[in-house]
Amino acid sequence: MKNLILPPVSLLLFGLAAVLLARRWPRFSIRALLASLLVNLVFAMPIVGMGLSRTLEIYPPVTMHMVEEVKPGAIVVLGGGYRRYAPEYGHPDEGQPTLHDRSLARVRYAFRVHRMTGLPILASGGSFGGRRAEADTMAAILTEEYQVDPTKVWIERTSRTTWQNAINSAAYLHDHQVESVILVTSAIHEPRARAAFEAQGIKVLPAPTSYSNQSMEVFSLSAWIPSMGAISETHYAFYEWIGRLWYLVRHGCF
Repeated sequence: MKNLILPPVSLLLFGLAAVLLARRWPRFSIRALLASLLVNLVFAMPIVGMGLSRTLEIYPPVTMHMVEEVKPGAIVVLGGGYRRYAPEYGHPDEGQPTLHDRSLARVRYAFRVHRMTGLPILASGGSFGGRRAEADTMAAILTEEYQVDPTKVWIERTSRTTWQNAINSAAYLHDHQVESVILVTSAIHEPRARAAFEAQGIKVLPAPTSYSNQSMEVFSLSAWIPSMGAISETHYAFYEWIGRLWYLVRHGCF
């Protein structure tokens, strides 16, 4: 449902409505349709997607100097979704799910930060559609593929939203006398995630990963040629900004 209010779907629906109204208001409909197509075209340009992402990617990569200043007690890594059909990770007839590329990038970076600091990792992510909880899959990858000591991997498997991640992780962390954490998530998602955790009384050292293409040349032709990847980046940026504004209205945090 949320996709209906975000580009490109919202603009396509607007264009469709313009077509349906063409007989009654032909001039308005033509202008509305052209506007819809033009805005979709602009949003599909890599330079636009990158620019929107940069407004959210405000935190630098974490360093040991930052860690020594904050003295966090744990690393928290947030789930970023499943890839529903992944037969290569199970029997071909079963179509076992695995983590989305976004989640895998977060897990890999959480391992890197763990190796740098030695801190335990709390994997946070619930179950969707009756599947295995995302946190369980993240924990399995950390222990089985990255060989992290199982006693250093904690699991919070009940959350399905970022706000729930914060509430449920905070409860777990308070039980373990942890008041500050290194928060690993996608760079574009980090501001909203940090706001949610700090609203629960957890001090956060941001540890963003998966930055957008910051090295893109503004005057290169490829920066202006529309692509599916760019419109996906634009979609995600709009989603995060709407989420941040919703948190401000609903929870008083930004």
